[in-house]
Amino acid sequence: MGVGLNVTTGTPASRQRLAIRTVIRRTFRVLMADIGPISVLSAILAVLPVSVGAALGSRMGWEDGDYRSGGFELASFLLGIVLLGALITITAGHVRGQPVGGRQALWIALKRFFPLLGLTLLTVLGVMFGLLLLVIPGVFL
Repeated sequence: MGVGLNVTTGTPASRQRLAIRTVIRRTFRVLMADIGPISVLSAILAVLPVSVGAALGSRMGWEDGDYRSGGFELASFLLGIVLLGALITITAGHVRGQPVGGRQALWIALKRFFPLLGLTLLTVLGVMFGLLLLVIPGVFL
């Protein structure tokens, strides 16, 4: 446990013990402070791709899991990046003491779309590499 930097001022923060209850308490504090925008963005992220895909699939005669429209999957992926960026913006704004509304968070996420896309692709590559490091030795052992 060392001394970190205060997020808002950049000065060394006082030593603080990081316990699970402290993390949970802070998490719920952020959620309750911004429950409206977080709920709406989370619902869009969770429900919209599934419901639109199901409705589109039933009209097109697709069976369950039969996604013939790569454009729909790509649009869902890109929308997910923007929505997650907006959720991160809301959370970071709360931590800094500068609340950010839902529309403003979406605008900020859209302006930072390409860095978010790059981060997402790096994360996917890192997970794939880690999976290779774990699965291949597991098959041979």
